[in-house]
Amino acid sequence: MISVIGLDGLSMPYLEKLLRYTIVPNIGSLMSSGWVGRLLAFPPMTPPSWTSIMSGVDPGVHGIYDFYYGDNESTSDRFLVSARYLMHPRIHEMMDFLGHSSIVINPMPNYPLYPLKNSIQISNAFFTPRIVYNPKSAARYASRLSLQENAEDLSKAMRLGVKYVSEYIDLVEDLLGDYSPDLFWITLPYPDHYLHKAGDPSILVDRLYEDEEKLFMLIDELVGFLSKRSNLTIIVSDHGFSTYKHLLYVNTYLYTKNLVVPEATSKTATTGKSKLMLSITRHRRLRKIARILYRLIAKRRMKEQVKPLIVDRGKSIAYLTSHTSFGVRVNKEEYIDEVIRVLRSLTGIRNVYRRDGLFRGPSLGLLPEVYIEPDFDNGYFIGDEKIWTTIIGKAIGEFVLNHHPYGVFIASRSKAISTIDSVVPNYFVANLILALQGLPVSIYARGVRLVEKALGGKRVEKTDLYVKRWKLLRRIYSLDKRKG
Repeated sequence: MISVIGLDGLSMPYLEKLLRYTIVPNIGSLMSSGWVGRLLAFPPMTPPSWTSIMSGVDPGVHGIYDFYYGDNESTSDRFLVSARYLMHPRIHEMMDFLGHSSIVINPMPNYPLYPLKNSIQISNAFFTPRIVYNPKSAARYASRLSLQENAEDLSKAMRLGVKYVSEYIDLVEDLLGDYSPDLFWITLPYPDHYLHKAGDPSILVDRLYEDEEKLFMLIDELVGFLSKRSNLTIIVSDHGFSTYKHLLYVNTYLYTKNLVVPEATSKTATTGKSKLMLSITRHRRLRKIARILYRLIAKRRMKEQVKPLIVDRGKSIAYLTSHTSFGVRVNKEEYIDEVIRVLRSLTGIRNVYRRDGLFRGPSLGLLPEVYIEPDFDNGYFIGDEKIWTTIIGKAIGEFVLNHHPYGVFIASRSKAISTIDSVVPNYFVANLILALQGLPVSIYARGVRLVEKALGGKRVEKTDLYVKRWKLLRRIYSLDKRKG
């Protein structure tokens, strides 16, 4: 059996803190005898990164690029992402198509769960509206779990975490007492869930709370239990955590560059004259003069502004879709190069990419046209998508804790593994596990050469069977839901 323990938001500095306090001896033992490295995730956000980890493909294939879907119009048209919009199967689904068994707790996206012949699936965390499970016979196991609530403060989040992880331990012991799957996968929303509620940045590297200690002692107990029963144990996180001093209000900046238009209902709505200026900018000879005038008007409006303006997503040339996507929609293709040039000139942005410079695949058209990489290591992160009076703002309380592209990847020693690079991309994980079981990877798989290198040069086969079966499964599931 291969076991995977997913720890949402775990960074190496945070893990090193736990090791110094000697509260995670099983994880420490795994690290001292196994492979230890960092996992690279961009965007460093939960839905796209976990989906890449579990599917072996990037967002250009699986189509999950943010917490929300449908961002082309107003924010009221958005809805929380779910497995209904997943365009590629995850590892337990790919294994099921070839007759291999699995137990998966909290897959991502974690709702709804597609019925599989050889897989037990249970979900009670992250974004699921209720505890769900497949098959029906898994009800007695799922009954051990509580539907996780979103605690409003750090203390309660940690206290509830202790309760929930205790429930998971009982569940895992029961499941593995009854079944011997080829793959066991559990994803826990820690430490991410409580780090977002921490106001003190010392929690990342130094300070240890009492319930935090209890929580990770339980997680370490779970790691020890699974390690004893597994041929290979993997600990992986979808991103890391860091502290940031500066927030980049990208749409504010694009507004000053005549690329974002506010909604007409905003307090300082676009006037007829500014609309005229927008049309003037389409003419090459007048564009420079019009932009200078528009910037002066925009700066004046920002000074007079009391409340933030809302972006008109239909009328804007380009706009940041959300602060969690790191993506900028460009409504007119001919403006993409200009948008990239403008964004690269903003302090705090390390790089700007076309989407096809980062991702590839049949779902690429779903993604924002341009991606922003903030200067994470120098304290810059993305602010929200509204139009404010400042372009680069200071974090409230001097620091804000948020995601960082480097998570962790830890694997126990295995005779089948020759080496693993010190930094691996998030889509490496599923493909490594498939290859270790002698199974082909998807025709769209990324990082195959890294997997072959890890296996000492052994060739990894590809197949289009997973994609074909997934399309059929989604179609059948959709028809069943309509009948219901």
